[in-house]
Amino acid sequence: MTLTELIKEVYVITGRPDLVEATAAAVRKATLKLHSVDYFYRDLEEVIVGFPVEAYKQQYDLAVNLPDFRSVKYVRHWTQLANTHNKYLDQIDPSAVLNEYGREASNVWYVAGSMLNIKSTGSISNLVIGYYKRPNVSTNLFTSWIANEEPYYIIEEAAYNIFQMIGQQEAKVTYQVMSAANVLLLKQNYLTPLAS
Repeated sequence: MTLTELIKEVYVITGRPDLVEATAAAVRKATLKLHSVDYFYRDLEEVIVGFPVEAYKQQYDLAVNLPDFRSVKYVRHWTQLANTHNKYLDQIDPSAVLNEYGREASNVWYVAGSMLNIKSTGSISNLVIGYYKRPNVSTNLFTSWIANEEPYYIIEEAAYNIFQMIGQQEAKVTYQVMSAANVLLLKQNYLTPLAS
């Protein structure tokens, strides 16, 4: 469903088409919430990053370069050469950059702030970054696989938010229970990759 269609469905449930801005905000909030309850493969994007200068250490600003960035899943080397093993780098905690002997870890990555930091035994010119992306909830660019696959999960969560806002306690509790059940179903049905 589109953003407009979702909003109209919330109006039907709440009986409050006068709450235009509040309903639109509730739908956006519900969409972001449902996408963030876990790490769904449908939110996973992959990007090839090229660095202007080859080096053993690289930094990449995730907030600036990856629209709607949420979290990194993996980082791996990338080359166009045939029969080349493009191995994955290991994720480490930023406090584990130095080992007990004071030497820097290699073939690793970590995030500090919005910066992805990469350290390798060989020089790095290109990487593949797999990352979880938030849905775009802006009016003109609204995109959400949950809105397409399970639109009533978003609609019911948004209705819960509206009932909570306007103080309709009984309806709020009803939709709160429905929303909690929807989260469980979402996790149950969409956490594993889709078969092709």
